[in-house]
Amino acid sequence: MNIQKFVLGSFVGGIIKFFLGFIFVGVLLKDFFAENGGPVTNPDTMVWWALVLGNLFSGVLLVYFFIRANISTLKKGASPRKIVNAAKKFKLTITLENGKLKLPNDKKQCKDILTFLNEQYYIGLITGNKYRTNSKRSAE
Repeated sequence: MNIQKFVLGSFVGGIIKFFLGFIFVGVLLKDFFAENGGPVTNPDTMVWWALVLGNLFSGVLLVYFFIRANISTLKKGASPRKIVNAAKKFKLTITLENGKLKLPNDKKQCKDILTFLNEQYYIGLITGNKYRTNSKRSAE
């Protein structure tokens, strides 16, 4: 692993994530969050250093996961075969039909697979334990 690429990728990923968050939350959904966000969306009460640090840390995690999964391009990273193999880590069975993901007819199995595809399963970095989150709320 090249440390310079890791640091540069983490920094660039964090900056891109910060600006994408600003575009979506601060520009496109500004009115919605002004009505429903409460004091969290007030720029005067925001803890900016924590916001920036959180985005940079998410850039580090993104680069780490790309390296662990051996992803070098976005097109390479989301192949159906990789999705099926990643699902096996959580004991989910996804089948392929003509190179496409086939969802099961069973409602519970289908819901578990959709939860997985929605990135609501994760592996703890410290313990390696497998978790399922009940929220898509961003940690930043």
